Order: sequence, then structure tokens, then C-alpha cells
Amino acid sequence: MFFDFLIKSEIYLNTTNRLLKRGLDMKIRYVLLGFIILALVLNACQQKTTCNKPYILVGNSCCLDSNNNNICDTDEVKKTKTEEISCSSPYIKVGNNCCLDKNDNKVCDSDEKQLEAKPEVKEEKVISINDLQSDINKVLDTPILLVKDSNTDKFQVYSDIITKSKFLGKYGATTYFKIITKKPVTVIQITDKNSYLKDYDDFYDFVRNNKNIFVESALKSKEIFENEFKNGELPKLIYLQAKPRDTSSPEKAWYNGSKEVSSKVFFDDITFPETVSKRIAQIFYVRVNKYEVNISALYAGIITRDLSNINLAYSMIVYCNPSLVISLNEECFGQGVYFCQGTGVSHDTDFDRYDVDANFFLTNLRSYHDPYTRWTQALIDMCDQKYQFTYLKSTVT
Repeated sequence: MFFDFLIKSEIYLNTTNRLLKRGLDMKIRYVLLGFIILALVLNACQQKTTCNKPYILVGNSCCLDSNNNNICDTDEVKKTKTEEISCSSPYIKVGNNCCLDKNDNKVCDSDEKQLEAKPEVKEEKVISINDLQSDINKVLDTPILLVKDSNTDKFQVYSDIITKSKFLGKYGATTYFKIITKKPVTVIQITDKNSYLKDYDDFYDFVRNNKNIFVESALKSKEIFENEFKNGELPKLIYLQAKPRDTSSPEKAWYNGSKEVSSKVFFDDITFPETVSKRIAQIFYVRVNKYEVNISALYAGIITRDLSNINLAYSMIVYCNPSLVISLNEECFGQGVYFCQGTGVSHDTDFDRYDVDANFFLTNLRSYHDPYTRWTQALIDMCDQKYQFTYLKSTVT
């Protein structure tokens, strides 16, 4: 291109000389010379600059483009330093990016999911019923023997079944005791995992729905007492009470009908004492039944007596763990042998008075409350130390 320009220049010069030779004046010569100089400048501007990689052409010069993105590296650094990223709620700025933060805790939601703790796997231990029996022995400082009792498709009941004398009621003014079966300790193992007690509300519902398990033998007192004057020894005792000098005919006295005069419930309460653990339930049940009973005897005609029966039950129940419930049960009134904290002989004879109200029986409730509270709290400590995540395995039949 430059050579073409020289050729053209030469042509211009030749032409100029010819014109000069023809006698053009000096002014025209200067004008032509200016055109020649301008042409040279314009031709120089048209020349292209060549840049070899990793450089690129920008204007009339080359600049470094190391990442081959057609932007000078010097321009990229300036842009990074000057650009500010703005994130609108619920997004937050992290580095040069925005991330979602729905709960506004300044942590990206995606990071929170990664930081969430994996659920703790609680290992279930297997402990035999004999181990539990031994531990309850230590708490109560009283020997117990747990044996299989009733069961359902959801739980198995174990009971300490003992035979003791129990105050059942009165015939006339005379107190009546009977050797019966009692269950001072009851353990319920929930065998259906879908029925486990997930929280204290489940525990409270379980106690309400299964109250009769805890007060079972107390509820049977009425049935036992009625059987005593219908088929047991009460007809003989009634006859001897009426005819104390006639010792030859008592064996020939027999039941000759009865009438239930009244049956009054003074207490049928399930409460959940205010404790730190919220793991204790309390049952207090009192019912008094009164009868008019007729006894026949040879040569003595019909003897009529007023009989009265008392059903009393007191239970404190402990939530041990989701599959284990322990209950301490009391049913003696006035006199007793096992856990009984009875209040004296006066109650044995006064419970059926016509003017007796619920307050009369509160003495028994108060006398049971303190020792049973101590025992149940000790059972909770035992459960927390050894039975928190325990599956109970039966070793008894």
C-alpha cells in the first residue's frame, strides 16, 4: 500500500512540474503541496496494528487477555473492585453472591440443611423382669415377686401377688376381715410399639383408660363381701352374734336373701400431682356399700342384720419410660400389713355412719401421700439411671 502511495505521489509531482513548467504561479504550488501532505497523513492512519495471543486489539493498541474472554485483564480487575452486589430480602449477600435466608438468621438456608444434626440414635437395652424386680426391691426395701398377670394385645401386666388379711366391712357392729389376694406392686410393659407413651399426655390418657388395672383388687372387695354373706362364713357369725350361747346350731345357719340399701362413692379421682418430672399419677377411690341381710337357722327363724362393706384403693403410678409404667397400690383401711399407713381402729367402726362425708376419708389419703411420694420419686430416679431406653424382656411365666 505504501508503494502505491509513492507511485501516486510521483504522478502528482510530475504533474506539478509540468504545471510549473507551464508557468503556474507559486501560490498554486503551495496548495498542491498541502494536499500531498494531507494524503500522506490519511494513509498512515489507515494502517492496522496486529496483536498476537494472549493479547487483543483494543483501539490502536494491544492489551493482555489471559482468560480469552475478549476483555482486557486490567479492565476486569477494575470492574471487580468497583462493582457492589446488592441482595434483596429474603436473600443475603455471601461473598459475591446472594443466597436464600427465609428465617432471617443470617445463614443460607442451603447451609442450614447441611448443618442440621442427624437424629440421635438411641440404643435400646434389654433388661429382664427379674432385674427390674430386684431394683424395685431396693427402692422399697421390701421383697417383691413379679409374676405375669393379665395382658392385652398392647401390653403385659406383671404383679406382686400376695395373700394378706384385709378389712372388708362390718356385720352389725363387728368388724370383718378376710384373707384375700392383694397386688401392692404392678408393672405394665407396653408391647405394641405403636402404643408407646410418647409424652406425658399419653401417660395421663393411659392411666385414665386403664384405671381398673391399678385398683382391681379394691374393686373386687364388694364382690368378695357379697359372696361372704351369701356363700361364706358370715351367716354362721351372724347367728353366733344373735345367739352367743347356742353353739350347737351355727353350722345349720344359712343365707336367706338380702337387699342392697345403698352404694355411695366418696372418691373416684385421678390426679396428676404438680411435680418437676410430671411423671406421677395418683388414684384415690372410696366406695361404701350397705346391705340388709337375712339369715335363717334351725329353731331360730330369720335373723336380720345390717352389713356394710368398704372399697378403698390408693395408687401412685410412675411413668418410667415410653414402654414401662410402675404402680404402687394400697387398699387397706384402718389396719394393714404391707404398705398400709392406716389411721387406727376408729375408722374401722365409723366408716358407715350416716353422717360420714368425703372429708372422713381424707385422713387415709394424707397418710398415704408422703411415703408413696418418696417411693415414686425414688422409682423415677431408678428409671432415669437404668431404664431410660430399655426394652423389658420377660424371664417369668
